[in-house]
Amino acid sequence: LCTGSRREMMDWVHYCNGVLDTTLVRERAANGHPEPMGVRFWGVGNENWGCGGNYDPQDYAKEFRRFATFLRMADPDIELVACGDNKRDWNLRVLETLRNDLRFLDHLSVHQYYQAGPAVGFTSADHLRLMRAGDLIEDVLRFTDEILRFFVAGRRQVGIAFDEWGVWHPEARGHCGYQAPNTLRDAVAAAGVLDVFHRWCRKVSMANLAQIVNVLQTLVETDGAAMWLTPTYHVFWIYRAHRGAAALRTDLEVEEADAGPLGHLDAGGVALASCSASHAEGRLAVSISNRSCSEPLEARVRVRRGRLGDGEVEVVSGDASDAVNSAARPDRVAPGPGRAVLHGEEIVLLLPPCSVATVVAPLAG
Repeated sequence: LCTGSRREMMDWVHYCNGVLDTTLVRERAANGHPEPMGVRFWGVGNENWGCGGNYDPQDYAKEFRRFATFLRMADPDIELVACGDNKRDWNLRVLETLRNDLRFLDHLSVHQYYQAGPAVGFTSADHLRLMRAGDLIEDVLRFTDEILRFFVAGRRQVGIAFDEWGVWHPEARGHCGYQAPNTLRDAVAAAGVLDVFHRWCRKVSMANLAQIVNVLQTLVETDGAAMWLTPTYHVFWIYRAHRGAAALRTDLEVEEADAGPLGHLDAGGVALASCSASHAEGRLAVSISNRSCSEPLEARVRVRRGRLGDGEVEVVSGDASDAVNSAARPDRVAPGPGRAVLHGEEIVLLLPPCSVATVVAPLAG
């Protein structure tokens, strides 16, 4: 919205998705894509409450409506994402302005970054505060959903597009390309956020870690010709067991630890474990993270219906909570086999400190 026009955005939609014999479609074919690309999601602006133009929310909503009108003409099947915020006021005012034009709105974008102490050399209190900071994403989802339900009131389905999230350490600044060490602590915190999204899967329409290569809480790092996978990548890898499955409700009984104050928030507790569960095609997948940086965790998982068969366990762990992978040691943190004992309706497994495990087992009955 800051530098482009409605015409330019329409041209991009035509270029990507157009089917008629037009100049832009011929250009796409000449560039190696004769068939439509079928780009489904189109964001109208980005962080317009700040670096995206410092808009007033009402002014942004009017701009969104103008752009959306013409984008729908360019391709009526695309889904449009409006710029939201992790603060209530912006979302309230944007939705209030658009309340009679909700036909243009398919998703509301929300971003949340968090930090607690330095990327490495952090204290045990910093470790727990980072877990708490990730958990606070659930509060953002809760009040965003309340605002959407108030204004949308069942007239259509508007998803929450959590399209930027992750750790943003204080060291990650422009002079270093927004890079910072990606530790095992970061990966365990990411597992907790994935668990939040699983709990809110009916409302969260997309959830995108920022970013993929080299920047912030990245999945892949490079240095010249060298490339390696981060601890966060490996957590995403073992969570693949939940892909395409149905999320199950989990009731977690676990000790809490005092995480201390966090930013403007007073001291608060944080659960020393987090979990997700899903079911698909006769199998159960359970992911559990041990958030303690010093103590192992014996986890007992009980299913309310059915009997479990022998399963497989993958565990992401390392020799320290600030362990990082590098070109010299690309597998310092990596997934490996774990061991679980299954007794009918119960799974028992032991997690080392600062680790994440996924158990996949047949479920009958």
